[in-house]
Amino acid sequence: MPAETKKPLHDLLNRLRKDGPNTAKDNRGMQVSSDHDGLDCAKSPTPLVSRDAIQAFARRHRWMSVSARILLIFLAVSCIAVLVCQWLHLGTNEAVQIMPDNTRVLLSISPPPLQLGKLYGIQATSSAFGVTAQHIKTTLLEGMARELNLNVEKDILPWLGFEAVAAILENDRSGTEVLIALAVRNSAGASGFTQKVRDQLESKGRYFEEEDYHNVRVVYQRTRFSDSTLAFAQINHFLVIGSSVNALHRAVDTAQGRHKSLGRNVQYRKILSQLQGDRIGYIYVDGASLTAPFTSWEALARIATNGLQSAGASITLNGLGIRFNSLLMYDPDALTIAQDQAMQLPTNPNRILSVVPSNAVFFANGQQFGSRFDQLLAASDASGENILWRIRDMESSLDIDLQRDLFQWADGEYALGLLENPAGLFGDAAIPFDLIAIIETHNLDAARQGLQHITDAVATQAGTKSVDVIIGGELFRVSNDTSGRLTFGYGSVEGFVVIGSSKEALEVVAEAAKSPLARSATFSALATQLPTSNTGYAYLNVDRLMEALYLQIPVSQRKMFDEQFRPYIDWIRAIAEADDTATGQRGEVRSSVFVLLNSQPRE
Repeated sequence: MPAETKKPLHDLLNRLRKDGPNTAKDNRGMQVSSDHDGLDCAKSPTPLVSRDAIQAFARRHRWMSVSARILLIFLAVSCIAVLVCQWLHLGTNEAVQIMPDNTRVLLSISPPPLQLGKLYGIQATSSAFGVTAQHIKTTLLEGMARELNLNVEKDILPWLGFEAVAAILENDRSGTEVLIALAVRNSAGASGFTQKVRDQLESKGRYFEEEDYHNVRVVYQRTRFSDSTLAFAQINHFLVIGSSVNALHRAVDTAQGRHKSLGRNVQYRKILSQLQGDRIGYIYVDGASLTAPFTSWEALARIATNGLQSAGASITLNGLGIRFNSLLMYDPDALTIAQDQAMQLPTNPNRILSVVPSNAVFFANGQQFGSRFDQLLAASDASGENILWRIRDMESSLDIDLQRDLFQWADGEYALGLLENPAGLFGDAAIPFDLIAIIETHNLDAARQGLQHITDAVATQAGTKSVDVIIGGELFRVSNDTSGRLTFGYGSVEGFVVIGSSKEALEVVAEAAKSPLARSATFSALATQLPTSNTGYAYLNVDRLMEALYLQIPVSQRKMFDEQFRPYIDWIRAIAEADDTATGQRGEVRSSVFVLLNSQPRE
């Protein structure tokens, strides 16, 4: 290019770089733009794209670029979180693929991150729970250090993941075996741990052998009297410990697909799909393991388990305590009429809670007491355990008719409970409680007549005498033995029949409306965690139970009780249970149990 041409063009480029995207005139009077990274282009007098359009495009481009970066960062963080959770086994359920299909009972613990956070939160807010956890940890550490010379923080925690499973399964000889699977995030660390355990046991005279079973190294203990009593191996990122080498073989076969796993079991999958997802763990029980142990005389157990296919419960933490949501699944075609009726009870209005004392140690309530007893009799008769003749024998000896004197008028709600009484049940200080029964009736006159007939019959047999007394402004009839001690009493409070084993118990129930259980802080906290549509509650105040029992312990033994037993129960304030009538299908029974934590240890 000639020198005389270079200079004007060079001057024009410099001017355009200085002015930015603005247009300028060249030596021919034409408009020139520098929008293309310094390359000059001859343009028509009017620009093809306006400056505002270019700036708007640039802003959109920058926004899209920022959004893409945020999305990429989010995806990267999510992938890392998933990988970390998988590595730590947080919220996983992989060990079930190692457990054989004939597993009868399974306990799985694998908290997801949210539940793990709640666990640490409970330890921070409930000092009683923290004390219990520390006591268990200390006991475990001392036991391992003493027996196997192990240090949990050095020998176990570096390789241990957050998933653990314990299972009971059938063996080939109609017995049971145990498998325990612990998640491994460092295979070398787990190998070092098992080698140290083996060395310690061999130093104490135990003898171990090894074998290669389908490319898996299995270590097992040999004894003089049996093939093996302990075996372990690493299988699919789990350290699996079995009660025999045969159990380990089945775990290997299951993991490698030669044996059907529990994870493919139809009943197991049905139960698991119905359990709460955000859980720290769950329990699964095969129906056969519940029905097999019961003998012919255990009518109640057989009635409850007839037709049962499987059962399960999820374990969930929240700020107040621990909730167990359970599910029982029955074969609808195998249910008896009595079972079917019992599973279709209507929702209980729970009016009776207004007359249950707030200081009750225990109570359980329901409705239609007479109908429930009739169903029990029918079910026991159908199962071959006829207990009706025993009742008839008692009625004959006392000259009473329970159907007429009790069940016929007991057509509403009912509650059975325990109250504290240091004097003891019927004067026996070794049982520091009183019994109470509260029954709703729509025929109070029939109730009074029936109970009077029962009272007079018992008085004739036991040699007691009955008198009328005023308690809490209401007329009660009580029976006393020869020493003047009350053995039985009944009356009515706000339309409910009240039966008690002492005058003190009757007085507490008569005044219960002023401070009923329904307004108790402890029970209210429990009720908020349980299904509101239910057939009734079962409630245990552990604080009051501990206070009553502690006074029965000799002073010389209380120190031992405080050291060896109290730490394991001190963190529990109360427990309650309620079934759920709002959900479920025929053949399903759902219920919830909530364990309310103590914020402070008991004094």
